[in-house]
Amino acid sequence: MRKTNIRRLTTKYFMLLITVMLVTMTTLFLIIQYSISRENAKKNLSYTCKSISESIDLHINQLDTVLLNAINSGDLTSSLLEYSSCQYSDHEHHQQRIHLSSVLVSLKGFEYTVRQLNAYSTNDLGYGVGEYIGPLSGYTNEEWYQKALSANGRRYMPPVSDSSGDLVIYRSYFNSYHQPIGIIESRMHYSDVFRAAINCTSTYDYTVIVYDQNGEILYPATCDITSNLFDYWKHRLIGSGTIRNTVKAQNEYVTYYNTGHSNLTVTLSIPAYKFVAQILYSNSGVVLVFILVLFLGILLAFYMARTLSDPITYIYSFLSSCDGETQEQLEMEPTGILEIDQLANSINQYIADSKEKTQTILTLNEQEMQAQMLALQSQMNPHFLYNSLASISEMAREGLTDSIITMSENIASILRYISSNREQSTTIEEELELCDMYLSCMKLRFSDALHYQFDVEDEMLDFMIPKLCVQLLVENSIKSVTTQASPWNIRVYGYTDADNWYIEVQDNGPGFDPLVDQSLRRQMDDILKTKTLPSLKIQGMGLLNIFIRFYLMDGVPFIFDFGNNPNGGAFVKVGRRKEDSYDTH
Repeated sequence: MRKTNIRRLTTKYFMLLITVMLVTMTTLFLIIQYSISRENAKKNLSYTCKSISESIDLHINQLDTVLLNAINSGDLTSSLLEYSSCQYSDHEHHQQRIHLSSVLVSLKGFEYTVRQLNAYSTNDLGYGVGEYIGPLSGYTNEEWYQKALSANGRRYMPPVSDSSGDLVIYRSYFNSYHQPIGIIESRMHYSDVFRAAINCTSTYDYTVIVYDQNGEILYPATCDITSNLFDYWKHRLIGSGTIRNTVKAQNEYVTYYNTGHSNLTVTLSIPAYKFVAQILYSNSGVVLVFILVLFLGILLAFYMARTLSDPITYIYSFLSSCDGETQEQLEMEPTGILEIDQLANSINQYIADSKEKTQTILTLNEQEMQAQMLALQSQMNPHFLYNSLASISEMAREGLTDSIITMSENIASILRYISSNREQSTTIEEELELCDMYLSCMKLRFSDALHYQFDVEDEMLDFMIPKLCVQLLVENSIKSVTTQASPWNIRVYGYTDADNWYIEVQDNGPGFDPLVDQSLRRQMDDILKTKTLPSLKIQGMGLLNIFIRFYLMDGVPFIFDFGNNPNGGAFVKVGRRKEDSYDTH
């Protein structure tokens, strides 16, 4: 076998390694970047579709709001009925027309985009204000009039044939016997309603079509449609995706959005090849960058192969001599090569971190045991046992056998639960059962002076929580409320959102003293900042104990808050992420 020196061998394999790695990284990066760019492009199109939809919905809502205000105006109803009546003289009719005009003007208000507001009676007499101000007649045989009446009070919005015209909305309204007494019409210029669809700019050459709730095309207007349009309406249930446009014989990416108030469907479509081409074009620079990096990497391979051999050999020898417990640092002069120096620094940092983590683990284990003992001692409150025994003695004198049995069983269950330290956490359901037994004992002791309730979502019952935490919060609330006159109210409230669950204990006690509040928050901030647990005391440190138990169990990502309610009393809220709240043992 022909022998070669290490530099030549290192150069050959280093060049091959760089080439393979860069080509692989380029391919993977492009695949990932293409996927990300595609999703971003979809989101941008969806956001554009949503923006157009919201703009259209806003303008239609303005028109409809003017109609609804007019329908609910008793002054307009009476004025229109008097105006359309034939029993008045010409002078009186003129005065009624003036009054009706002022009512319509006040209803139109400052909505300058609403070009016209017309009121039609069933007597073929109406009146309008806006760009045209004057009487209206001869409309009862019009198609829109019959359709507006048949809508039975619902909004009727006919398609627009000309983009230079107006978008019109009609609503009929009724008297107290639900008999139609007229129609209200509001108008807005077509280009104002669909301005977002007309003027919106994008890097994509997309097509916007707006359908009403019956699938009729509202945008573009009929006169603007130069060819048959593909029926996107029938594919609306897909939400967003690729469909086959049989009219243009091409695949298109389509996204839909349904407006909230006006119940319209806005479609945004783009040819699939343009959609993909834009994504590829946005990533073309990545290919050029990686080609350049590959070329430079091959050039640098000659130089790096010469300088890598000795320091890598030295590092390998050092690592080979490590027995896993050494605390010695890697002593090596800087090579001037970032990767090797960083590797040496990383090794030294790893050794230092390992030493620190080992010490931290020992400290945390010690603090965890201390926190468990403090929580255990805090729960086995002699006052609770003394008062419970005194209550049992008093109930025995009064012959309340059932109450004595209930309290004795609850106390036994509580002590059994407290003394069992096999697990550091438990389910919320078991914790609430303990709280219920504890509050039952307090209820037997304080009778009608104490009221409590549990309001916890069923979804939360199987989530894990540090043991005795909720019971400590309830006990703190009992201690707080009993310092003032009854009645005393305790509420355990549990709820969830998309990512987290929360348990909140509320009471109607005197709340937190500001100095105590500041002290607790300062200590909790110190724990999070320094990652060092204080030497705890049993008395007066219930909240801090619970905070530390969550910290030991979860690290930083947990929820802990407390304070005073605006209406009096205090609350303490704890929580975790849902995905971290299941028992993995």
